[in-house]
Amino acid sequence: MTADETAIRELIASWARAAEASDYEAVFSLIAEDGVMLIAGLPPFRSRKSYAAFVLGAVKPGRSFKATFDMREIAVFGDWAHVWTRERSEVAREPGAPVMRASGDSLNILRRLPGGGWCIALAANMMAMEV
Repeated sequence: MTADETAIRELIASWARAAEASDYEAVFSLIAEDGVMLIAGLPPFRSRKSYAAFVLGAVKPGRSFKATFDMREIAVFGDWAHVWTRERSEVAREPGAPVMRASGDSLNILRRLPGGGWCIALAANMMAMEV
């Protein structure tokens, strides 16, 4: 495994840890300022700021979130990379609310930062609710 692949795996793991801990600032810091977030059934979020506004408006204090990621493919092309993952998540939007489960594939396009790290330039989340 290359250093870039290791760093990209850590980026995805950091996302999961921050989301589970409700550390939204850490989650948002992993997205490029001009990053695009595509979520099935919603209009595109065309900046970190617009995605942050959506998330902060949708979640309630004390909500719970757990996710698992199965890395299907990581490919690095110079200063760009893509990551295909299979995700399963469980969310309770507020304390005591029923747990909602979703699963599906995500494709993320990453861009190398000037210091050598990576950020999410585009994320296409194709998860569907489980019934």
